[in-house]
Amino acid sequence: MAKQVRQVAQARPAKQARASAGGRLAVVGRGAVARLRSLSGRTIALAAGALAVVGALVTTGALLLRHDDRPPIPDTRARHYTETDACLLTGKDGLNNSTAADVWQGMQDASRTTHARVSYDQVTGEQSVGNTQPFLNGML
Repeated sequence: MAKQVRQVAQARPAKQARASAGGRLAVVGRGAVARLRSLSGRTIALAAGALAVVGALVTTGALLLRHDDRPPIPDTRARHYTETDACLLTGKDGLNNSTAADVWQGMQDASRTTHARVSYDQVTGEQSVGNTQPFLNGML
């Protein structure tokens, strides 16, 4: 009969010495590495894809919710008119005539309220119906 020798396992004290030397963080790190090595390529690809989607969402949220220090763009100064036009045809005195000036002032007030376009034209030359026809046609 052969002599059997029972060996005492030296691994436990060495393992405990390693765990106490590195601390819990080292044990957790080694466990995480062992877990990652056991994963398949498909699982790693899915996890990487999910991480990329989460990163994109966080970046988008940060860009959308950031505070912009630039002043707001002021409203345009251009007036927006309706499709309504009003024209005033005056004589040789133009708007210097008190009646024409009052009518023009009333048209401008109405334009501010209704956003209708207003314009006027002064007839030059002979003050006759025949001479006013080209000016009237130009306004229409």
